[in-house]
Amino acid sequence: SAEVVIGALVVLGLFRRVALVGAAIILVGGALPIWRHFLDPFGRYLFASPEEANLLFFPSITVAGAALALIAFREHDTLALDSLVKAGKVRHIGLSNETPWGVSRFLHLADSRGWPRMASIQNPYNLLNRTYEVGLAEMSMRENIGLLAYSPLAFGALTGKYLNGLRPEKARLTLFERFVRYSNPQAQKACARYVQLARDHGMDPAQMALAFVTRQPFVTSNIIGATNMDQLNRNLSSINMGLTDSVLKAIAEIHQSQPNPPP
Repeated sequence: SAEVVIGALVVLGLFRRVALVGAAIILVGGALPIWRHFLDPFGRYLFASPEEANLLFFPSITVAGAALALIAFREHDTLALDSLVKAGKVRHIGLSNETPWGVSRFLHLADSRGWPRMASIQNPYNLLNRTYEVGLAEMSMRENIGLLAYSPLAFGALTGKYLNGLRPEKARLTLFERFVRYSNPQAQKACARYVQLARDHGMDPAQMALAFVTRQPFVTSNIIGATNMDQLNRNLSSINMGLTDSVLKAIAEIHQSQPNPPP
């Protein structure tokens, strides 16, 4: 309902207070010009103003400071993608950085309105960040929505090249210091254990990390990245690497003692 949507926006801090004026509900003190963040599939703004956004989605709600309920946007988003699929411009559609609730919402819209179903989810997944396994892995398996796993090496951290404060020339974390997700002390400690585990078993740390991602039954594609041919060849070779029961047991023990250390 509109009341639930508005309450959520206030609780999240997007607005400071709500005022009832006649039949209109006004959200006052917007923290972000949210309506400016809604783009169509071609990167164009969907709305020229908060009033235009309001007229399209919630005729009974006036949004001062520009906000829009994400529930309605999911509906509009899927409708726009449906038109592209029907026009033959897009074969399949997918999600990225989505939650279990978001996936279920898109599936409901597809099943109830005859719109195309989401074919994939592109979320981060690696030895240091296995949060996908909580909720979303089941969605992938039961709804046939495979994971396109990005950051399988955790910004390269799982290669071991950043351990002990090292910053190799032209490496990602050297060039982009703002990427600190896998740099906190707990993440570094867990990373060191995974790297040592690989070396103890005569494996390349990067290949072990990639092999772990690839073997998961809910993974459709492992999105690798490389800046030179040596990295590319090593990454591709991980497809032929099997992980023994002892290695998998050790990985499970590390994960149990330090689950998902990145923020």
